[in-house]
Formats: sequence, structure tokens, C-alpha cells
Amino acid sequence: MLSTNLVLLIFAALLSVCIEGTVKLNDGALTVPCGMIPYDADEDGLITEEEVEAFFMSEGYREKAAKNWRASFFDQFDLNHDHLVQVEEFYLDKGYQKDCILSALMKG
Repeated sequence: MLSTNLVLLIFAALLSVCIEGTVKLNDGALTVPCGMIPYDADEDGLITEEEVEAFFMSEGYREKAAKNWRASFFDQFDLNHDHLVQVEEFYLDKGYQKDCILSALMKG
């Protein structure tokens, strides 16, 4: 039988792939996508610091701001501090999951 955490993790992953919702990072000043796909440029299932910085640059942020958002992103999601964000780390952030689910419910 699947554990509750695993079921929630799967639900959050499926939900974030199906919606185009956005949520705020912990510092509250930036809205970001509810899924890994926009960040994972090479689609290898891992988010690198370079990919996150490139994402923010593509959203129109200057280099210094993109570096700051990259640092905030990795502070929040890189739980094992290996400079990569794996799918498990990305979807384990409870506040992020809650915001994504609420965003989806408000749209639907």
C-alpha cells in the first residue's frame, strides 16, 4: 500500500503537469510555475542552477536579479544541498504544494 506522503507527492506532480498555475516563492515577491518543466531545459529530470537562472533571465529579469532568484529557489528546493533539484525535492515543499493546489482549484 502506498504511503500518504507518496500519494500526495504523485498527486502534486500530476496536478502541476496538468495546470498552468503559479505560486510564490517563500520570500513572496515572485510568482513561479507549478511544475518542473519550465525550469528543466534539457528535460533530464534535474534542475540545475544554470537552468533556473536561464529561466528567470527568459522571464525578463536582469542578470543580478536572476542570480538572486536562483539562490532563493535553491534555498527553498535543494533539500540535500547538491546544487541540483530532483523531482522529489521539488514536490516535497508543503507550502508550494498547497499553493499549487489552491491555484488549480481557483482556476477550475
